[in-house]
Amino acid sequence: MSARESADGEYYLARALLKQDPPLIAEALPHLSRAAALAPQETLALLELARQENTPERPPTAIAALEEALRRDPKLATAHYRLVQLYRAAGQLEKSREHLRRYQELK
Repeated sequence: MSARESADGEYYLARALLKQDPPLIAEALPHLSRAAALAPQETLALLELARQENTPERPPTAIAALEEALRRDPKLATAHYRLVQLYRAAGQLEKSREHLRRYQELK
């Protein structure tokens, strides 16, 4: 099995855990992290990881996942948009404005 196949397996296992009622978020997070590590060019797992980590207690984790996604693909408008919101909420207005500018350029 290739790393790409393993990454896909980890990602889809995480998605299945998140679709449970109630979602098994804590169980899914390590699978998303492994998927992101196994596929260093992909951004899907990082975007989902950021979405799940976007809680009042864990905004730095969501920010880190989105920043890594942008290192992999600087034209990822979704990541810029989410960072606008996260940085604004964290009071980092200059970073928020920069990501807003980048988002608007991409749209």
